[in-house]
Amino acid sequence: MTVSLDDSRPDEKYRIRGHVSTNYSGTRLDVRVLNNQIPSLEKLGFKNNIIDHAIHKSSGLVIIGGPTGSGKSTTLAACVKRFAEQKPGSNIVTLEDPVEYELNFKNTIISQKAIGINVPSWEEGIFSAKREIPNLIVIGELRDRQSILAAIDAAGSGHLVFATTFADRVPRVLDTIADSFGAGQKELVQRKLSYLTRAIFCQLLVPGVTRQQLCYEVMANDNDRVKSHIMDGKWSALELRDITNSETVTWDSRIAALERERLIEDDVAEMLKCR
Repeated sequence: MTVSLDDSRPDEKYRIRGHVSTNYSGTRLDVRVLNNQIPSLEKLGFKNNIIDHAIHKSSGLVIIGGPTGSGKSTTLAACVKRFAEQKPGSNIVTLEDPVEYELNFKNTIISQKAIGINVPSWEEGIFSAKREIPNLIVIGELRDRQSILAAIDAAGSGHLVFATTFADRVPRVLDTIADSFGAGQKELVQRKLSYLTRAIFCQLLVPGVTRQQLCYEVMANDNDRVKSHIMDGKWSALELRDITNSETVTWDSRIAALERERLIEDDVAEMLKCR
């Protein structure tokens, strides 16, 4: 929904996302104002071109994880913005529930589809998107087994797919995906994830000294050791600090960077180390 929040500036419109629920006391409305401007990845706190590395892949699956309110939608929109900037002339298809940021970039064809309005389901939306010859497919949420399978199928058919999930750490992202399947399918899904996954980002918005800060970890799947752990379902034993590449960022190293730059207080850092 698009509304004006300031009567003195009626031409300045904002998009809002609302959720209505009921409880013993009555009806509750939760409203979140969506920023009209999509921030850069650098402004969000991502460094070392870690997302650029994933964007330059021609196919595969990139997953952004984090709980509700962790800024996943903003990170996802920033990724799409960077993709459009670096690959002008691209055709991008997004599937969302609901559509949050309105995406409009120069020299880019973007088709945003709302689940339940423009397409009946995630699965059918992804099936339809593949027929539009996209350079990038964006999936607002890996919600169930059908959407996960469809995303893996799209990545396996030569498309670059960006998607989000609610899991908040890299091993939990893989647990969430694998646990959606029974024993008969789990090994097949793990094998596909081992060679289709390009990177997994997990993030959390935390209280900062002057404003909220983004704590995150990144696993780039670009060596045989990582691929082997994913294929065998042994990601819980995979220590990101032991992965030696420029794209991988550990949770502890990001906390240390926030502390070093005096962006978070010591008690926040200690809380984050326990997650």
